[in-house]
Amino acid sequence: MSILRNSRLLTGASMATIFFVMATGSALAQTNRVLDEIVVTAQKKSQGLQETSLAIDALTGADLLKNGINSAAGLTDAVPALTIISGGGINGQVYMRGIGNRGATNYLDPAIILNYDGVALARGSATSIGAFYDINRIEVLKGPQGTLYGKNATGGVINIVPNKPEIGVREAGFAADFGNYSSQNFSAFANVPVGENSAFRVAASKVKHDGYNTDGTSDDDRKSFRAQFLTEINDSVSIRLAGDYTDIGGIGAGATPVGSYQRLGLGSFELVESGIALNSGPRSAESRAFRQTILAGPGFGFLNDIQDEWYQSGELWGLNAEIKFELGSGDLTILPGYRETSQDSRFGQPGFNSGWWQDESAQKSIEVNYAGHGSELFDYIIGAYYSDEDISGNNTFNQEFVLPMQEYTVENSSWAVFGEATFNINESTRAIVGARYTEDKKTMDGSIDNFITFCGGLGPSFVTPPGSFAHGCAVPGNLPHFPTLDTPEEAYAFLEDNGWSSTRIAIPPGFLIPLNNGIGQILHAQSTVHETISYNEPTYRATLEKDISENSMMFANYSHGYRAGGLEPTGNSYDPEFINAYTLGIKNTLLDGTLRLNAEAFWWDYKDQQISYFNLSDNGVLQNTTRNVGKATNRGIEVDVTWLVGDNTIVDGTVQYLDASYDELFFSSTTPRDNINCPSTIVGTTSSGSPDLLFDCSGNKSIFSPEWTIKAGIEHTFSLENSMQIVLGADTTYVSDQVGGFNNLEHENIDGYTTTNIDLTFEPLEGDWYFGLYARNLENKNRVRSTQNPLLGVAYVTVGADMTYGMRFGSKF
Repeated sequence: MSILRNSRLLTGASMATIFFVMATGSALAQTNRVLDEIVVTAQKKSQGLQETSLAIDALTGADLLKNGINSAAGLTDAVPALTIISGGGINGQVYMRGIGNRGATNYLDPAIILNYDGVALARGSATSIGAFYDINRIEVLKGPQGTLYGKNATGGVINIVPNKPEIGVREAGFAADFGNYSSQNFSAFANVPVGENSAFRVAASKVKHDGYNTDGTSDDDRKSFRAQFLTEINDSVSIRLAGDYTDIGGIGAGATPVGSYQRLGLGSFELVESGIALNSGPRSAESRAFRQTILAGPGFGFLNDIQDEWYQSGELWGLNAEIKFELGSGDLTILPGYRETSQDSRFGQPGFNSGWWQDESAQKSIEVNYAGHGSELFDYIIGAYYSDEDISGNNTFNQEFVLPMQEYTVENSSWAVFGEATFNINESTRAIVGARYTEDKKTMDGSIDNFITFCGGLGPSFVTPPGSFAHGCAVPGNLPHFPTLDTPEEAYAFLEDNGWSSTRIAIPPGFLIPLNNGIGQILHAQSTVHETISYNEPTYRATLEKDISENSMMFANYSHGYRAGGLEPTGNSYDPEFINAYTLGIKNTLLDGTLRLNAEAFWWDYKDQQISYFNLSDNGVLQNTTRNVGKATNRGIEVDVTWLVGDNTIVDGTVQYLDASYDELFFSSTTPRDNINCPSTIVGTTSSGSPDLLFDCSGNKSIFSPEWTIKAGIEHTFSLENSMQIVLGADTTYVSDQVGGFNNLEHENIDGYTTTNIDLTFEPLEGDWYFGLYARNLENKNRVRSTQNPLLGVAYVTVGADMTYGMRFGSKF
């Protein structure tokens, strides 16, 4: 009842504010200026932001520079309820209003697509692309965009639009930023005419800072380059060719152990806090010492110190083109693209001694669309899309007593046809209908070899605490702690060379390896997959737009989205997930162009959600697999305002209320991965005699979906003599409590926080150069950004930077 009341109150207050301003606009401040118009191409045509009947946030290149956003992860602080976090190495995870994918392996499809220069980037590593320089704008589209963008856009799309070559313009420029944590960010561009009908544009960027954690983790080290060539063959034909490259180094993200979970009973645990500072990181002396106090199953020995040096090493590069034909009745556009990604990275999340990504992917795609002008009554766009991917991986997740090693190749292909039409019912009313039909085909050949060390042995011989202490499993040297290896042959060589065992006994689902000292046994569990699956699904959209005045539009929208199912090296397969989204919105440009006031109410029905977690695979082994386990309702309201008050002051603000929770959420697991804080029922017994538990987490809050996000900012320009000015800006953001994991555990509760930033810029009125000072996070606190699944019973969290400050300057010439 309180949720509905809050929604109604906010809706009423929002609409009352809008209509009050509309009614009293003439009485408010007068100015000779208007707000700059933001042009977007979210619907594959150029439109003003206020003319677009979509829930969309747009950030210009100037916005990115001012706010220090030089990567996809930086958008987390700029867009309400958007969360982008590291999944280890260069892989990322994206959530929008509670919708996303917690898995990080490169064979899992994302739920929010990054679209770079018209090419959809199919893998989670896309969040590492170093494209945030020489940028025209970033468009964040909220909710399913299946009609024009296809599969895997259930939660939304992030469009990255670089500046394009300008014919007849000779121009260059640079931007530099130096700050604490040895921050050194530099970008530059040059636009050069080539004859009368062509132009060449190049841009480069370097982003580097020391680790925000005291152990050096959560650093950044990226170098990027982009080149484009545009030629206009005649008045109706143009060709633009582009290529980009990103090199990623450094250590990578690091999570701090804030405590460990002590078992109270079956499915019942208590968090014992570590007392370690949040920004300590996993490799600090305190964190490493704490790690060695952890008794880890199923060997039930104390964990060793971290064995390996962690690093991230990745390359992303691509080629793409935009070929346009302006025909009499419309425009034909061809968008071919090719992209490659590779990485060799070692990392520690979520509590691994070391994880090891060794993966590659290559993607070929082409889209052909025709935007036609049928008549004054309607216009339309029709098109076709095809993509083909080759993916390979050799990944290790070393937990010392558990050593899973994946090896796989994947071939994905997808084709689609789509169309969308806008019908002008009358001068003030439009109807938009669109549909897309997609077919996906996925083939995986792979395996996972899992070496699992048991105290005592399998089945009835398995010994758990406190009996494991008397059995000698916790005595150093009595059980093998695996190093980070990547083949079964290396694992067997390790056991034989160190005198642990040379015996293998064939049993389902692999081999039993008894230890020579009789303290324990090792199960080598093998899973394989050699399978092809196919899916097909129509996605669609229907919108009604109504101009209620010359500068105000209301719209109602329904859209249906789909994310394909898939295969995993465990042999597991999972089904597609779906979303139905309903939106009611209003967009206003008021007070003679000095005020933008927009509001949106949304309701998303999300079903068959794909979630990766530890459960019993088909061969009876406890492994991390993806299942369709969730059904959620995400609903809320967002209000955005930008107001030019007089000639020199801009005030802006955003309020988002979000109520997102799981209507149904069921997990099936067993000990020792029964650390799920939800009511459970014993539904059976595993082959080893452990209880098979079904957890009912229905009613829990959706992850990364804060109830309230409130942003407010002000920017004032002080005019000086000699045609100079000072621009002083300040903004603050409040984000309420949210959760970072599905297990409903104590450390997964992320406290609300407030972040305040200030910026001062000195520049000439013409704006061809600038010098500025900034400070971000004036509260000087490390905020928890994400939490890790307590894989080994250890609660890890990642945090953002405390206060950062520095100077920035740049010029165009």
